[in-house]
Amino acid sequence: MSGLVEQRQYPRYLIQLPVLFKTSAAVSNQVGAGWTRNMSEGGACLEVTERFGSLVPLQLLLRTD
Repeated sequence: MSGLVEQRQYPRYLIQLPVLFKTSAAVSNQVGAGWTRNMSEGGACLEVTERFGSLVPLQLLLRTD
């Protein structure tokens, strides 16, 4: 795998913003806070203390001035 080059459809930008989240899962409604690490038109990398499965829907609120 060392020879593979990662190609993304959308470029990632290092943007750190505070974020509030809420899970939309019927099993448990969790609320919490964290930070973005990077963002693109296709998504965001979040840093939070909780661990979620890959298919857990999240509602996000980006905290900007």
